[in-house]
Amino acid sequence: MLALLNAALFTDLVVIALLLTTFTSKTLTQWYRQFGIGAVLADALVLVLVVWLAHFIYQGNLFIVAGIAVAIQLTHDLLFGAFIQQYTGKSSILNVFKGYAKEHGASILLADATMIVSTVLLERIFSMFQYNEILSVLLVYLVPYFLFSV
Repeated sequence: MLALLNAALFTDLVVIALLLTTFTSKTLTQWYRQFGIGAVLADALVLVLVVWLAHFIYQGNLFIVAGIAVAIQLTHDLLFGAFIQQYTGKSSILNVFKGYAKEHGASILLADATMIVSTVLLERIFSMFQYNEILSVLLVYLVPYFLFSV
């Protein structure tokens, strides 16, 4: 499980690094600035939950696990997207998601699928790593440096 958490944190740090260097998104920047560590936790933990559920459904071939995880994420994104399009309340987090969907549209599905596949592959790599506790500390240590650079 620690390898999975590390994979999700690493993946989210890569997303933040891309936001800082090459990718521009008004709402993604707002997401990290407004919600800070909560945004990182939400991002990383949804990756953990989706990949964990994929492992629960099927254990074995890496590509099948990744495919199941992408299918779960796609289902989640489509249902969540339908919900937030109808949402008219005052939740700042849901309103940021609504703006993100408006800004990026269907490309979010590809971005999320890429994050899921990255998490699955990195989990496999990190599960062979003997020092996941050290990696966890290093990744958590890096989070504020990345986050407060957004």
